[in-house]
Amino acid sequence: MPSSWPGARGPASGPGAGTECPSTSWTLSAKRPSSRKPWPAWPPLVVALKNLVLQLGRPFQNAADGLFNRLYDVVMAEPVFVKIDESVPLDSHLLSRIVKAICMKKQGRFQYKVFSPYEVIVEPYKVVYFDGFWYLVGRDVHDGALKRYALDKIKDFKATKTCFKCIPATLDGDLKNSANIWFAGERTMEILILVDQSCADYFKRRKIFPTQEIREEKSDGSLIVSFLVGNYGEIRNILKVWLPNVKILTPEELKQEFIADMRGWLRWQKER
Repeated sequence: MPSSWPGARGPASGPGAGTECPSTSWTLSAKRPSSRKPWPAWPPLVVALKNLVLQLGRPFQNAADGLFNRLYDVVMAEPVFVKIDESVPLDSHLLSRIVKAICMKKQGRFQYKVFSPYEVIVEPYKVVYFDGFWYLVGRDVHDGALKRYALDKIKDFKATKTCFKCIPATLDGDLKNSANIWFAGERTMEILILVDQSCADYFKRRKIFPTQEIREEKSDGSLIVSFLVGNYGEIRNILKVWLPNVKILTPEELKQEFIADMRGWLRWQKER
């Protein structure tokens, strides 16, 4: 390991001695590492992971602090920064009860508040995090539908004595291929949009949705882009972020929905 990385403590002596960085405990080597022995990638990776975990909430922070501090003594200057959406407060006791029920494959019973509280009995499958919110994904015992429940709206969660057989084998894949909590298993609905040339580069550099495909690049620099979705909720708010630089071509139903939303928004803006 090069002497410039954590683990090499104290001032070096002799030719090529390192220089101690005043704001950190790192020792910076006077010699550039040879191309045969590149600097390791793990220090910035550990900093990035720790930075990420800190933003997930206190239960994760407390669990990870010891591990990350042993791996890498991060001091005042951190060379990598990762920013995610600020999460809603996470109840560590609630999280523990839900995770235990998932691991034991026990149904859960709780009160869920949307407009007024109501009782839910669910087969709990997974706790997931999207866009700053924590959710329980599970199957509602009453109607058999796969649903999402915001953890901050769950009260009095208790595992029952009733077991369920298994977690759907496709769930992990569905989550990994999702852009938000409104994920869908089958995506058979195609959406076509026109992207203005001023924003085309962003769509070429990264996908704004997992199933994005660039169908055509026009002479003026604009793009025809397609998406496959399972429901409009998966992509509706993602596309709204790009207004007025995207135009919905098909389906007509979604196009008219956006037009109605914009008209309503304009009326609201004019209200005094």
